Amino acid sequence: MLRVERADLDRLREIRAEWNHLVAAMARPSTFSTWEWIEAWWRHFGDAYEPVLLHFYRGETLVGILPLASRWMIVEDAVLPTRTLHYCGSGELGSDHVDLIASPSDAPECLAAAATYLQRGFRDWDLLHLSHVAEDSRLLEWAEGNTIPFPVDSRVVSAAPYVDLSSGFDAYRMSLRKKRRKELEDLAGQLFGRMGLEYWKCDPGEAKNAVRQLFELHRLRAASLKRGTVFEGERLIRFHEDVTVRLQQQGQLRLRFLRQRGLPLAAWYCFECHGRAFAYQTGMDPAWEKYSAGNLLLYEVIRESSEEGLKEVDLLRGGHYKSRWTKRSRALSNINVYNDTALARLARWGTQWRAGFVQAVKQRLHRPRLQGSKGEIAS
Repeated sequence: MLRVERADLDRLREIRAEWNHLVAAMARPSTFSTWEWIEAWWRHFGDAYEPVLLHFYRGETLVGILPLASRWMIVEDAVLPTRTLHYCGSGELGSDHVDLIASPSDAPECLAAAATYLQRGFRDWDLLHLSHVAEDSRLLEWAEGNTIPFPVDSRVVSAAPYVDLSSGFDAYRMSLRKKRRKELEDLAGQLFGRMGLEYWKCDPGEAKNAVRQLFELHRLRAASLKRGTVFEGERLIRFHEDVTVRLQQQGQLRLRFLRQRGLPLAAWYCFECHGRAFAYQTGMDPAWEKYSAGNLLLYEVIRESSEEGLKEVDLLRGGHYKSRWTKRSRALSNINVYNDTALARLARWGTQWRAGFVQAVKQRLHRPRLQGSKGEIAS
């Protein structure tokens, strides 16, 4: 049987190598579970949270980590705030594909130990909220199984399209429609050829400045579309300045720009983690929207990823345009696990009542209307 320890932040800072070794052993590793991402989140956003970093040991060997943080908050459709556990970084950073950090062989035992610990060893929580968990994750399998000793609600909230590069870039390119291929080829000829744009890879010494440029391009495009964005604010900028330097040192940063005479026009902010690229955020000068500069940049990111031997580019959640690049996607779910407390029961009741009310309204609005012989609505 595994031993569970609730680690503090000092312990977190001591185990970088062990942590990332477990990330590498995951069935589907992601940047959002790495030590660099989680530790930087604690330094920049952790002042509002209490650490609930669950470490799982077999003897003296660390075999699993479930990095949780606790705070009072209102989640989704809940009526009142609850003592909520959530995956570190999933709120402020919009992390997708969060999962237990363990090998597939150790995951079931780790999650069984986590359930026992949350039921008996650590009771100061009402709701465990896991956001944008992938359909093939160990956490979703656990939550929807029949061994978890708590009430659980889960629902699909989004999808993460991904580009499969396992057969190489040429095979992917030929999977696109002929018209789409020609559009991209003509676009490359126009922008790289006649207009003199360059595809620029962020230099190690320029990561922090490049992050500022990314945020500004993102702000400009959001303003031109008259849309709000959560990708803003000095604290978030400082987090990304910090984490890009660390990921650059690990060879995992993929911050790419289209530039003209050194001036950045479009950006894609991506990460590489164990054979997969994650396309996390984008930005573009609105003046270059009409030239589809963002499309050409993403096409080049996909090409580069294939040339470097990566097998997949995950486009993550959001953006209807992403479906133009691939027909493949993974469903992303939100999971709520409820403790046996009064607040938890009230939270679940409120969520279920609201969901039922919304469904009833939708059914009423979409109810077929009967018509009489002259087209009038029959009573």
